[in-house]
Amino acid sequence: MTLRVGIWCAVSSRPQAANDKSSLPDQEAAGYAFAQAIGAQVVAVYTIPGHSRDFVFWHEAEAEMPAYRQVREDLEARRLDVVHTVDSSRLGRDVALVQTFHSLAARYGCEVYDATAPHPIGQQTTGHRYVTAIMAVRAGEEQSIRVHRHRSGMRGRVLRRELHPAHWPIGYTAIRDEHGAVVSAAFDEQVPVVDLVIFLFLAGHSYTEIWRQVQAGPYPPPRSRRWNRSTIRYICYNDAYAGLIVWGETRLAEPSTRFPARWDAITHARIVAERQRRSLHGYTRRGAGPYSGLAFCARCGGRMYRIHDRRWWYWRCSTHSSRAITGVACHSNRIPEHRITSAAAAFLETLSTAEALDAALASIGTNDDAARLAADLVTARRLADELVGQRRRLALAYAAGKMELGIYATADEDITHRLGSEERRATELQLAIAAMPDIATRRAELEHIAADFPAIVERAPPAEVSAILQRAGVRIEIEQHRVISVRLT
Repeated sequence: MTLRVGIWCAVSSRPQAANDKSSLPDQEAAGYAFAQAIGAQVVAVYTIPGHSRDFVFWHEAEAEMPAYRQVREDLEARRLDVVHTVDSSRLGRDVALVQTFHSLAARYGCEVYDATAPHPIGQQTTGHRYVTAIMAVRAGEEQSIRVHRHRSGMRGRVLRRELHPAHWPIGYTAIRDEHGAVVSAAFDEQVPVVDLVIFLFLAGHSYTEIWRQVQAGPYPPPRSRRWNRSTIRYICYNDAYAGLIVWGETRLAEPSTRFPARWDAITHARIVAERQRRSLHGYTRRGAGPYSGLAFCARCGGRMYRIHDRRWWYWRCSTHSSRAITGVACHSNRIPEHRITSAAAAFLETLSTAEALDAALASIGTNDDAARLAADLVTARRLADELVGQRRRLALAYAAGKMELGIYATADEDITHRLGSEERRATELQLAIAAMPDIATRRAELEHIAADFPAIVERAPPAEVSAILQRAGVRIEIEQHRVISVRLT
C-alpha cells in the first residue's frame, strides 16, 4: 500500500511568505523529495503564511489559520499516513500546540516526520517523541530570547537613537546612512494630508467628516486602496508628530532631535485640549447640531439632542426620549433650535464690551483644576526621583555582593515598572496642564463669537460652532420648552 503524505509548510511572519521569498517553496520541495525517497504519494500541502505567537490551543489556531482545520479533518478521515515538516517548531510557536499536533496525529494512526530528527517510517519510538518535545521546548526558549532582544532593541531605538520603533507615521520617510542604517527622518509628500486632518480636527469636525474630505482630496492612501476612519483618528492621537516617540511603556520625555516634529508646542497643546474636549463632551457627529455637548435638560441634567421635524430642527431631552429602554423618565422637553440660537445670541451680546467680558470671566473664579493638576505633577515628579534613587541604591547593593542576582533582578524590574508609570503620569499631567483652556483662550473664543453669533451659526459648520462654544465654556439649560439659562462654566 502506498503511503499518503501531507506536507506541512509554515513561516513565522507574512513577509516571509511573499512571492520573492523561498522559505515556503523550499519546505514544499523538501516534502516532495521525502515522499519520492520513500515511494509515497503527496495527497495534501498545508501552508501557514505566518504563525502567531499568541496561539496555545488548537481551537484558537484553527479559527485563524485554515491549515490546522484542514489537517484535522484529513486526520479524522484517516486520509494521511505521514505529515512531513522540516522542523517541529514549524508546527506551532508554542510547545503546547506542537504537542497537540503530535497527539492528534498519533490518535488517528499518522506519524509526524521531523526532518531535523529523522526516523525510519513506521518505527517512531518514544525516544523520538522525547527528542521532539525537547526540541519544541528549545524552540520556545529561543523564541523568548528573540522577544527579549526585540523589546530591548525597540527601547534602545526610542531612548538612545530617538527614532520611531514601528511603522512610521504617515508623512515621514526614513533617511539612511551609507551602511543602510536609519539615522533620522524627513517629511515626505504625504505630510499635507496630516496638516489637513489636524486643521479639521481642531475646527471640531468629526472623524467621519474628516475622512470624507481626505477621501475626496488628491491624497493617495498609504497602505491600502482607501482611507479609513481609524487612520484619521490615529493621526490625531499620535504624539510622534510632536516629536514625542512612544513604544509601549517607553516614552521620550522631550521631543526627539532626530525625528522632526510637525506640531510645535502650541499646536500640540491645542490638539491635546481638543482630545480632552471630545472626551468630555463627545464630538459632533454628522447630522448633529451647533449645541451638541452644550445643551442640557435643566430638570434631569441629561443632554439634549437634535432631531428634524419636517420643517425645523428641534432639540429634545435624551433621558425622556429613551425612557422606554432605560425606564428613567423626565418631561417632554422639546424646543426649536432657533430659540436656542436667540437665547445664546442674547447672552453673548451682553459680553460685547471688554468690561462685561472681564466681569463674566472673573465670575467663574480661579481654575481649581489647574491647581490640582499642578500639585499632582509635583507629586509624580517627586515619586519618580525617589524611585531613581531606590534603583541606584539597589544596583550598589548588588555590586557590593550584598544581594543575589535573582532578588536584584526581580526588585529592579518592579522599580523600573513603577518608575515608568510615574514618568508617564508626569508627562500626561504636563500635557493636561498645557492644554487647559486658560482665561486668554476663553476670552479669544468669546470675542470671536460675541459680536455676530447668529451669522456665525448660519455660515459655519455645526461642528465648528459646537467646538467654539465648548472651548469658551458655554452651558445652555432648557426647561419646559424654553431656555432658562445660558452661562459660562
